[in-house]
Amino acid sequence: MFGCAQRIALRAGRGDPSTCRADSKRRSCGKRIESEESLRVVQERYQLGLATILELQDAQITLTQAEVDLVNGRFQYEAALAGIEALLGRRLDQPQP
Repeated sequence: MFGCAQRIALRAGRGDPSTCRADSKRRSCGKRIESEESLRVVQERYQLGLATILELQDAQITLTQAEVDLVNGRFQYEAALAGIEALLGRRLDQPQP
């Protein structure tokens, strides 16, 4: 059976908050890791004269956007969690009375 917080989250169409957080974090971290590796490769190619400055800047921008997406995802999760806690009138990390 679902607890009150899970029922509220499911009714809001967001699924289990911990599952949403884990999935979002996995995607954001994966995107960041891919962007870091891409930047590293482009930097190597640029130093060898095989890539243009535009390719290097594009890789840097892509990494920065991945980092922004990761921060935004964390913020959205925390905001949703705060909304659930406000509906419940208590923090979720505290035991129910």
